[in-house]
Amino acid sequence: MATATIPSHPLLAGAESLLDGPGGQPGFLAERRRQAAASFAGLGLPTRAWEEWRFTGVSHLEEAQWTVAERAPQLPSIDEPPLGDANRLVVVDGWLEPGLSRLQGLPDGVFAGSLAEAVVRRPELVEPHLVRHAALNDHPFVALNAAQFRDGVLLWIPAGMVLDRPIELQLVARRHRRPTLALPRVLIVAGRSSQAAVVHRSAGGSADTLTCSVTEVVLEDGAVLDHYSVVDDDHGATHIAALEVRQGRDSAMHSGVFVTGGGLVRSDLAVTLGGAGAGATLEGLYLTSGRQHVDNHLLVRHSVPSCTSRQLYKGILDGSSRAVFNGRIVVDKGAQKTDARQSNRNLLLSPAALVQSNPQLEILADDVRCTHGSTIGRLDEDAVFYLRSRGLDRTSAESLLTWAFAAEVVEGVRVPELRDRLRRAVAARLPSSQMIEELL
Repeated sequence: MATATIPSHPLLAGAESLLDGPGGQPGFLAERRRQAAASFAGLGLPTRAWEEWRFTGVSHLEEAQWTVAERAPQLPSIDEPPLGDANRLVVVDGWLEPGLSRLQGLPDGVFAGSLAEAVVRRPELVEPHLVRHAALNDHPFVALNAAQFRDGVLLWIPAGMVLDRPIELQLVARRHRRPTLALPRVLIVAGRSSQAAVVHRSAGGSADTLTCSVTEVVLEDGAVLDHYSVVDDDHGATHIAALEVRQGRDSAMHSGVFVTGGGLVRSDLAVTLGGAGAGATLEGLYLTSGRQHVDNHLLVRHSVPSCTSRQLYKGILDGSSRAVFNGRIVVDKGAQKTDARQSNRNLLLSPAALVQSNPQLEILADDVRCTHGSTIGRLDEDAVFYLRSRGLDRTSAESLLTWAFAAEVVEGVRVPELRDRLRRAVAARLPSSQMIEELL
């Protein structure tokens, strides 16, 4: 058995038991856990002195004594019904709960189940990818998850398989009376020329909840994946999520990130286009109010020639909320014929709302087409006046314009049931919600 060599740190308490726990850990995972723990202990929690965290403070996490969530003794109720006929996997506080999940008629050869179980029983599916793609040395929360996660989900799709139903990953955080750390981990591997849609939804939690989730996605040559992430946590909860995507030749990734809840939400999305002809479309919408804080960090790396990427993130901010957008496109040396575009647009509904937008390009090739842009502003008074001249009151006119601003992203969702729910969620945040819903 491996000798536990986990560094001492309050957030690493209990990690040693994972190296030699019941049933044993395969050697590859034990070693990666040790590396992750060492990285986290060396980095510590980020401060505002870090360039990547200068607008997002997490000092409140230092003040609490966090414990990793145990499996729920009683299964919580899930209020949100499944998305139509989607297959659903429910993860509660980082633990997959088969009793709440619903898998009906998955094709033969597809693995959709517990990551902890797959590590032991199907290591050949897991070993090439788990804790290999999400960087441990740059992001302390990614390292913390790798060192401490207990369970999660493995979705493994064989070559040529086309899933005709979405896979819904429902992440549920229970309310806790003491600071509790939930560490769900998801690994998605889409084989050559396979196709699937995954909806990744987070809900629940409280002011005493820190959800630290990591998802690794591997798209082999020709694979197509629609991946949608919806964060609708309690407005006091902290949710820090990282999604790392590796794409092969002629693969296609369509990502949508939607934030409607949470107190402090940080989303890191990194995509590496590693095969010629690969394409990534990354879209996002964040709706904030009160004292919410939402931070989106994107990195798209064009590492080979002839790849395409599109980024469109929009924010609607109200109250005294805060948002951060940091989007970076890197074109490596030799990645000629790159076509990359990035846009971040923000609508401020309150004079107290604030957004920090920082689009970036780093280009080391000379035959490329790359653009980026950012806008921050308020509703167009001429447009409001026009709608009022057509019989709408001011509140209705402003609600209609705000909906139109959000609709560009919402209407791009290619899972109909999710698109309908997002329409209703956006409409519910507007003063003239009933009028908007009648128009949908």
